[in-house]
Amino acid sequence: MMNAVKLLGLFALVPLALAIDRDIAEPLTVPGAFIVEFADGHDATKFRRQAPGFDTRLDLDFELFKGMSIQLHNTDNADEAAASLASLSGVKSIWPVTVVPPPNPEVHIIPGADSESLRRGGGNSSEVPYSTHVMTQVDKMHAKGITGKGIKIAIVDTGIDYEHPLLGGCFGEGCLIESGYDLVGDNYNGTNQPVPDADPMDNCFGHGTHVAGIIAAEDNELGFRGAAPGVRIAAYRVFGCDGGVSTDVLVAAFNRAYEEGADIITASIGANFGWSSAPWAIAASRIVEKGVPCTLSAGNDGSEGLFHSQSAAIGKGVTSVASFQNTKLPLSLLESFETIDDGPRTAFPYDACGGDNFDGVARPLWAVGFNTTSDDDACYPLPDDTPDLSEYHVLVRRATCGPFDQAENLIAKGARSIIVYETGLDTSCIYVANMNDVEAAAMVPKEIGEAWVEALAGGANITVELISRDQATPIVYTQDGGPTAGAASFLTSWGPSYEMEASPKIGAPGGNILSTYPRALGNYAVFSGTSMACPFAAAAFALVAEARGTREPAVIENLLTSTAKAQRFQQVRNGEAVFQDFLAPPLQQGAGLIQVYDAAYGTTMSLEPSNLSFNDTDNFVESRSFTLTNHGSKQVTYRVSHVPTHSFYALPENRRLPSRYPTQSQPEHGDVVFSASELTIPAGKSATVEVTASPPEGLDANRYALWSGYIALNGSDGTSLSLSYHGLVGSLHNAVAIDEDNTYLTVSTGESACPNRIYTLPPHGIIVDAWDKPLPQLYANLYWGTAKMTGELVRLSNTTQSNETGESIGQLAGFPVQWASRGFWTWVWYGRLSDGQYAPVGRYKIVVKALRIFGDESKDEDWQVVETMPFRIRYEE
Repeated sequence: MMNAVKLLGLFALVPLALAIDRDIAEPLTVPGAFIVEFADGHDATKFRRQAPGFDTRLDLDFELFKGMSIQLHNTDNADEAAASLASLSGVKSIWPVTVVPPPNPEVHIIPGADSESLRRGGGNSSEVPYSTHVMTQVDKMHAKGITGKGIKIAIVDTGIDYEHPLLGGCFGEGCLIESGYDLVGDNYNGTNQPVPDADPMDNCFGHGTHVAGIIAAEDNELGFRGAAPGVRIAAYRVFGCDGGVSTDVLVAAFNRAYEEGADIITASIGANFGWSSAPWAIAASRIVEKGVPCTLSAGNDGSEGLFHSQSAAIGKGVTSVASFQNTKLPLSLLESFETIDDGPRTAFPYDACGGDNFDGVARPLWAVGFNTTSDDDACYPLPDDTPDLSEYHVLVRRATCGPFDQAENLIAKGARSIIVYETGLDTSCIYVANMNDVEAAAMVPKEIGEAWVEALAGGANITVELISRDQATPIVYTQDGGPTAGAASFLTSWGPSYEMEASPKIGAPGGNILSTYPRALGNYAVFSGTSMACPFAAAAFALVAEARGTREPAVIENLLTSTAKAQRFQQVRNGEAVFQDFLAPPLQQGAGLIQVYDAAYGTTMSLEPSNLSFNDTDNFVESRSFTLTNHGSKQVTYRVSHVPTHSFYALPENRRLPSRYPTQSQPEHGDVVFSASELTIPAGKSATVEVTASPPEGLDANRYALWSGYIALNGSDGTSLSLSYHGLVGSLHNAVAIDEDNTYLTVSTGESACPNRIYTLPPHGIIVDAWDKPLPQLYANLYWGTAKMTGELVRLSNTTQSNETGESIGQLAGFPVQWASRGFWTWVWYGRLSDGQYAPVGRYKIVVKALRIFGDESKDEDWQVVETMPFRIRYEE
């Protein structure tokens, strides 16, 4: 079940490898595979004596997790077997093994882009340090010599190309990538048996190598550098060359990293659960409790709206990370040359947009017009006095009429070579080459085109050589990030969790990030996603840990959240990204963009906790508190104030399905009052402030209005701290989990189902192609997630009666489903029940039940119930 939506634009100036990272999709279950955790005093040997009939997938014998994952020999009665195993005295918990899909970037590799030929060129790329470091004050940390020295970061990902020249070039003691392990092998796909080895080389994927460069890449000519280049790295490979990763492998990877001395563990992996009770999330939370921070990406499903947190980022104590757009846009272009009048031959960047028939011959440049703000260059037939354009490179500004209209008007005057200059962030090429006599089309950045127009308007003569792609040198060109620069990325998944816990917690640069890539795949790449923000946050943890002399997860998280810079909300209107006059809510950006220097040095105060949740209407907590501690040598007086932001509806008007993007903001906001609006804290002392909240009035509780804001604390010593909070107008318990109109029984072949239809099922144990044979198929559409969903088969009488209740004979195979996310779920049914038996011939209905959020499964009223139409089954002989 995949509801991931790619966020790529239609066209783009080809970056080194441009990707929108897809970390998030619905997990699949491995048939007959389970994670078993043992009770105290029990172990695998005792368990094997009690429970024969399985193979061991992985031994999970760790300090913080005692258990194993198993593969049952007989998967037909897997659900019954799991229930039996759970009842054993030595079993503490049992979970099905699920598969988390891999990151799925769209990648464009540049021919010939190796470490020797790829270099910086033009634009703003001469600026140092790297833009993401300026955004987050990492540059100030480096200036003080703080690089994360002595900190060991474990990267759980696709492995690392440790032979990359910017990643140390070696593996083992004394190398940047000093340790690690491949837990799976190349042929692992998430469902088959892992084949581990000691070499965590990233030789076929690339994601982990990109992550490693964000943390620790060495200085280079391309102008980027790792945020914590002094750290040591341990690489734990959990993906093969194709497919996802199972949750038992993730439990093993995190625990192995912890036991092998990781100071910080980071993973840009996740799946849309919205619940904190999955085994991987539990494992991560236990590690955090033991003093090792875990940073995880918040997810890239911002288009799915509110309440779309992912596991294990919502684990207790885990730091989930949102993405912010880079203030600079690194692009991979090609080098060609210009000459103005009798001046020197100078390089400039361009992108070949089709045809690629540039022969390198110097031709004069001719501009359609000298107005660099015009929106209609070449949108109309050119005047009669236009020269024959066949011997020119024709320069035209991108226009609203579209590239093909422009090309037709230029072709009419003989144009064969067209160069378009951009109007801003729009970097799309015009693919009009070979249209009639057009031989090639090219694109140049805005500032290059405008400089040429200005020179031509002043009477200069410009000659341009356009060198073909196979002959030109690839270069990295950096331009301004445009209207989204510095904003919270639209792609970041919004929280909160279904338990109303905060996610994300903090934000870091994740949009348009240049970093390392495996040598075999091109050496360098530009990715976008919370996958890129997550390792940056891990690097920030390392920098603060070195500067502060502490590695305590909660302390560092509180320092980063309290000093983060909250950004204004950005919304797309009429196709343009526009900043609004209110702050983005913390359930999109966390506390804001991290400011590492301020966290490490900018305050003598510590503030805890990192967020205040006032929960929903039913579970409203009127009063919360926070504590300020003065670690300095002088007393400081703080003024406490309140900066609310707009409220956001989770549901559109008159609909039960959460909005695809939470754009329906309302100016109404909650209010908070403080037990003290000013407090003076002596050196070495602490003060606690009670915060009493009042939800906003006038909002529709049936649409679930998320209200939030920031508590601001301004000190007499010049420091500024903040604390985010949130609450909900509406009862999550009353949320309609199941879409009754779209939870029904149908036919697997696509036919319409009708009441009392007879389905002829294959003989017991026989699986057939459900597209070819009409089988009962159950659809369930979940508006909201549910901690448990059941599917009971109820036997009815053979004669049609009204209001039949019937008798349950068990659950369908595949039920119950735990920790389900919202979205469409579907099952083709062959007659088997969860206990491995098959339903007798007869007349039935299916009763689907979903446990309400905050519900008690022992109470009937806490379940939402939907029944299918009656149907009959029989079996082939």
